[in-house]
Amino acid sequence: MKASRFHIATLREAPADAEVISHQLMTRAGMIRKLAGGIYNYMPMGLRVIRKIEAIIREEMEAAGAIELLMPLVQPAELWMESQRWQKCPTSACLMPTIESLSAWVLLFALLLPIPVL
Repeated sequence: MKASRFHIATLREAPADAEVISHQLMTRAGMIRKLAGGIYNYMPMGLRVIRKIEAIIREEMEAAGAIELLMPLVQPAELWMESQRWQKCPTSACLMPTIESLSAWVLLFALLLPIPVL
């Protein structure tokens, strides 16, 4: 898709709450739009940039022999209770604040389960 087809609203001035230069530039360029404190929408041009960066990283990682893994954003409370990092909370799941607990769980089962011979 051509950039001329994107509906990009650019700004002449940086928003008053934008302190970091990258935030100022991406907002002025119409790449991101603030939804709430710390929560941003990626506009078409910003999403396109992210996907290009992902492609470059993926290409380099594949060249190095790495594999890709996609983990869920919501994790069960049990993973956090095992690591003694779960605060008293009435929910049974949490939005992933960090990836360590889930990574440890994935690696544990990857190392324990035998690899099938075909």
